[in-house]
Amino acid sequence: MDDAERFERLMEVIDDLAIENLETPIVVEGRRDVESLRILGCAGEIHPLNLGNTLHERAEALAGGAKLVILLTDWDKKGDQLFEAMATRLHANGVRVDRTYRDKIQMWMRPPVKDIESLAGYVARNLARYQGEAAG
Repeated sequence: MDDAERFERLMEVIDDLAIENLETPIVVEGRRDVESLRILGCAGEIHPLNLGNTLHERAEALAGGAKLVILLTDWDKKGDQLFEAMATRLHANGVRVDRTYRDKIQMWMRPPVKDIESLAGYVARNLARYQGEAAG
């Protein structure tokens, strides 16, 4: 599979994420992640974890409004640890965690982006690249 096909698959995943977000909240690490997802078309609830309180407090607050969340942490060591810690706390509060979008986005990016906040820029750069190839 070439880079153009990978990018097309990534865009399909992002489109699916934007549609799913209309009904299912997304949980990210910080406000820049929220901004990136907004640029990519996610118009539903997006909740940053970094609000100055503990993960336990965030999990309890999220459990008050959702029974399912899409957890999108970064794809670095810290993001992996945060994903596991938050998923455990959410489960303990009766909230199911969808990790499929996190896994699919990581799988289709080439070269890989390490954080959600860089995703919108990655998409913009590659849209210009692949639209330029299609026109040329």
